[in-house]
Amino acid sequence: MSGIKPAGPLVLKLREWAIFGGWLCGLVLLGGILWFLTQPIRTQSLMRSVNRVLAQRGEPRRLATPLPDPRSPGSSVLLGHWYSLEKSEDLFFVFTLMRDGPMALCGVQVSPQGKAGDILPLSGHAEQIIKDMPPGMLQIYIRRIEALGIPDAGRKNE
Repeated sequence: MSGIKPAGPLVLKLREWAIFGGWLCGLVLLGGILWFLTQPIRTQSLMRSVNRVLAQRGEPRRLATPLPDPRSPGSSVLLGHWYSLEKSEDLFFVFTLMRDGPMALCGVQVSPQGKAGDILPLSGHAEQIIKDMPPGMLQIYIRRIEALGIPDAGRKNE
């Protein structure tokens, strides 16, 4: 006899949970790395989708290129992406608007001076949400977008 006791049921259960927890942490870590590494692909895909919606609505605007986010990392403001517009100095901010749970994709054109226009719904669901929102709430979103600041890459050199 070697003198080593077999592990009890509690130790076996803890070991099983530790292995499960390790797998779970690994999957979350892998998901985070993939989310970070696929950011350019997702940004381009969003740009193509928004351009398709704008074309279907008969809008003359088209997104040209994605721009870097002017916010500092970790800031808690609107989730969205900045794009330059074709044949214009204005920028376009694509963001999610939330009302009573579901999120809807919207956009707003922003002038070089930082003045935001009206919120443009980019889906039928977004149109319904905007129609049901009070005007004061929409103004809050517009003010928050104007407060974000314009990305430096979107400004033309004077």
